[in-house]
Amino acid sequence: MNEDYDIDFEEKSARQATIFAIVVGLIGIILYAQEIVQRDNIRGGEWIFPVLFGCLSGVIGFLSGLTFFKSKNPTGLFPPFIAFAIHSFLFGNQPGDDYVEFMLQCFYLLLSVGITMLSFLLWGILSNWVKQGK
Repeated sequence: MNEDYDIDFEEKSARQATIFAIVVGLIGIILYAQEIVQRDNIRGGEWIFPVLFGCLSGVIGFLSGLTFFKSKNPTGLFPPFIAFAIHSFLFGNQPGDDYVEFMLQCFYLLLSVGITMLSFLLWGILSNWVKQGK
């Protein structure tokens, strides 16, 4: 598996990953603003927090999209959405309407991505172990 992961936006896969990132970013903005991944009302100047959360979500979506579209790995499609579900379930009752709370929400999102990646790693190890059995 000697893949070259240079990002060339002339390639179809990089463009598809960009569109996927925009969709995931918009979903991140909606989830933050609609109090699904945090519990505080967003009003006034606080709208920068959902936008920044959406940007972080978009970066995660872009990397996931590259995994899905460039290497044709079907599991690359699911990590952002699983991470959103984990974030909502574990950390959805935390506040997020000031800077420190927003930074914690970003940490929680990255922690949720880490939990997702760890579960995929364990799933891969266990499925390899099962395939090696008689």
